Amino acid sequence: MLILVLGVSPMLAPLIGSYLLDWFGWTSIFWAQGFVGALCAIAVHFRLAESMPMEARRPLSLEQIRSGYRTLLSDRTFVGAALVCGFSSAGMFSYIASAPFVLIDLYKLPPHWFGWLFGAIATGIITASQINGRMPHRIPVRSVLRRANLAQCLAGGLVLAAVVADKGGIPGLFIPVFMYMFAAGFVFPNGSTLAMIRHGKIAGSASALLGTIQYAIAAVAVIGLGEIHSKTALPMAVGIAFCGVAATAVNFLTLRGQDDPHTAHP
Repeated sequence: MLILVLGVSPMLAPLIGSYLLDWFGWTSIFWAQGFVGALCAIAVHFRLAESMPMEARRPLSLEQIRSGYRTLLSDRTFVGAALVCGFSSAGMFSYIASAPFVLIDLYKLPPHWFGWLFGAIATGIITASQINGRMPHRIPVRSVLRRANLAQCLAGGLVLAAVVADKGGIPGLFIPVFMYMFAAGFVFPNGSTLAMIRHGKIAGSASALLGTIQYAIAAVAVIGLGEIHSKTALPMAVGIAFCGVAATAVNFLTLRGQDDPHTAHP
């Protein structure tokens, strides 16, 4: 459920933001961000109790941080799963960053429809995550993740083909993008499970490093797209296709083998 929220929020944000912009002007977006931030701070202070028993807590130290990160970075499964999630996320953010220009400027999509396309993709991620959470426990996590990466690889290739051939219009572009995002609903929870499963004692450090790797790769991808000055959808298509291939390649290179006996499907 946590990964579901993290994966869906970047897709729902443009839908909400587009209506705030239309109804109240651009400054309302920043007022909304400030309000939500304050609300989260209040909720954490009054409603989020510390879950770790007092006897299990350890004082934070630089050496403890180094030791934890050294352990994580020496674990091939953790690094592989983190990179898989990172490249998959980079493909998603490549679409998010490029979609306004591609859909509105190039494909002449009316702005009020733009947010609904993001909402449709968010619905796809939610649906995939719910299916993932209800799959039988006997289905190996690695197997689900690998098939989801292969689906993203195929979807990325279809996006690139649609742009290069300049066929299909918005449906020809949107359908494979939807496929990529739908598969992400399986990639994020299963990739996070593989990364975290062996590191319960340093779960905080593992979660922090996993998120850092994931968003760092996405940031590099978006910056790279911004440096490509093109009046076509090709940079976005290349970005999504590359990320799909990269995530799949990393999966096959680093996540070979069987699930740990105690690994249950999330």
